[in-house]
Amino acid sequence: MAKAPAVTSIFPAGGKLGSTFELTTAESPAPWPVAAWTSHPGIKLEPVKDKKGVYKTTIASDTPVGPHLVRFYNIDGSSQPRIFFVGMADETAEVEPNDKLDDGQFLNKTPVVVNGRLDKTGDVDTFSFRANKGDWIVAQCHAYSIDSPIDAFLHLHDEEGNKVAFAPDTQNLDPLLAWQATKSGTYALTFAGLVFPFNASARFHGSPHTVYRMTISTGPFARNTYPLGVERGGKTPVHLVGWGFEKYQAARAAMVVATSAGSTTWVSGNSLASPVPVVVGRLPGHRETEPNNSND
Repeated sequence: MAKAPAVTSIFPAGGKLGSTFELTTAESPAPWPVAAWTSHPGIKLEPVKDKKGVYKTTIASDTPVGPHLVRFYNIDGSSQPRIFFVGMADETAEVEPNDKLDDGQFLNKTPVVVNGRLDKTGDVDTFSFRANKGDWIVAQCHAYSIDSPIDAFLHLHDEEGNKVAFAPDTQNLDPLLAWQATKSGTYALTFAGLVFPFNASARFHGSPHTVYRMTISTGPFARNTYPLGVERGGKTPVHLVGWGFEKYQAARAAMVVATSAGSTTWVSGNSLASPVPVVVGRLPGHRETEPNNSND
């Protein structure tokens, strides 16, 4: 009996502006080849005829950064949408084995986006990198937010194996770690997660669908903007808020062009490790002015 494609996850779940790479679906849609639709024309997925479940993926350099949608379809219908995130930093794929603290995958430079997968029960992924004293080490993970079934967390260790930082949830179940290095050296970042929704197993979860994207930075990193929101239809100067900008004050300034139809737009720029979300509304904004501590 004919049926619509069923695709539970894609890997990698995004890519860098201007790049071309192969994307693989966890399940091979049938009958192959199966076409793909994207929510922006700058993202193209072309099925590779002799590789079931593999798509040649191209991201145009003028594609808006941030999350987009991908669907797979045939004459009988369409799959559920999968989230595809477009970023600015260089990207690399996780390489196994990397589950031991003293034998993690070494990252030659930062910022970098790691595309990984917790592919088995009990899986822990470890990444090591250099940082100088005073650097802000920031690791931002997208897992739950791209439909992976985990509640993840991050641990950061120094060269002696001491745990120096830990990050659980942020505004959702995905962790964000920020810690200023107290000495120069090689640091190890470990990533793992529990299944979500939770069950009685209480073990680190892994599966073909437990994919993630993690941005690791030792330089300036913006988490949000001030103001947090802008009016639709115009250009608004904003101030980037985050970590590591002490030596890069000029990099804090950005311009938001809010022309998209959605409720959120994303700021990009050469100085940014990862796109920054900005709320978009229909009303003009007014900045708070101090002093305003009394009701007079």
